[in-house]
Amino acid sequence: MKGHWDYYYAGVIAGLHGDSTTSRRAFDTLLTLPRLYEWQKGLYIRAIDLLDLLDSRRRFHESVSGIAWRTRTQLLLKDYESIDLGLPYFD
Repeated sequence: MKGHWDYYYAGVIAGLHGDSTTSRRAFDTLLTLPRLYEWQKGLYIRAIDLLDLLDSRRRFHESVSGIAWRTRTQLLLKDYESIDLGLPYFD
């Protein structure tokens, strides 16, 4: 059985790749899963936000990059350029 994070990351990866159909399907599946814990409720809200951005690949990418940067900052990890993190780059 796949869990919340599986569907979340499938949605993020497909969205970054430009496959909005697969991304939407993964996020939609995530939204049907139970939300018993606070982290699941937070993931649910994040999935809704990302779903709203799927029609603009640039905005989706910027949002995902922002999530990565905030998480790295909270964990006190070293700063890297987007390209060094393996995220797609837009001019």
